[in-house]
Amino acid sequence: MIVTRHLPSPALDVELTAQDAAARLDGLYLPGRPEWLSVNLVASVNGAARGSDGTSDTLTQGADRRILGAIRRNSSIVLVGASTVRTEGDLFPRSTNLAVATQSGDLTGHAFSKELEPGRLVVVCPAAAVETVHRTLDGVPATVLAIETAEVSAVELIATLRAHGYDTIVCEGGPTLANQLIDAGLVDELCLTTSPVLMSPTIASASAALRAIDVTERHELRLTQLLTDETGAIYVRWSFSARG
Repeated sequence: MIVTRHLPSPALDVELTAQDAAARLDGLYLPGRPEWLSVNLVASVNGAARGSDGTSDTLTQGADRRILGAIRRNSSIVLVGASTVRTEGDLFPRSTNLAVATQSGDLTGHAFSKELEPGRLVVVCPAAAVETVHRTLDGVPATVLAIETAEVSAVELIATLRAHGYDTIVCEGGPTLANQLIDAGLVDELCLTTSPVLMSPTIASASAALRAIDVTERHELRLTQLLTDETGAIYVRWSFSARG
């Protein structure tokens, strides 16, 4: 499998079987500055965020997992919402820590192991939800960061993670959390994988009709990188013009 960079020039190929493939992919996804927040999403050509099984797995093909690994290795923590934990199953990154944002504290349905190393799982929630977090994690070790408000805003969420040393953050959804971060003006970059499929709600679960990006504000973007692989998948880095 070959990944080809078309932009910026000059064009280059990364052969994924080569010994230096991981290092070369890592170099293509370096953060733009020491504090960096990216959103990484996968979507069908017509914008569906989930496939026929109700998860993003059926949209993932080609080099997507290898590129996901590069983005994660360049991040100090992966951030997801509680709904993603409940629907995606085993999504724990191998190369970095995982943060879960939850308003209710209900993480029922998670697939986390009780053998996790302490500190690998971070949960950010309102103080009133801490007990629910521990109850629904059912013995899974977690660092719980409580916020003294009824709800955790996007600004408070990122500020709390940064205050605990997580400077480079990648949000992997779900779409609701990603959209909130984008509309709050916090996101430096959108990494969007377009899977070469069209999804119809009539053949997919109801959740599959959810669009990957559904913001409420207009945001100007600048194309900084365009990759493709041999399956036809497209991997784009868009920077937010307002963030510089």
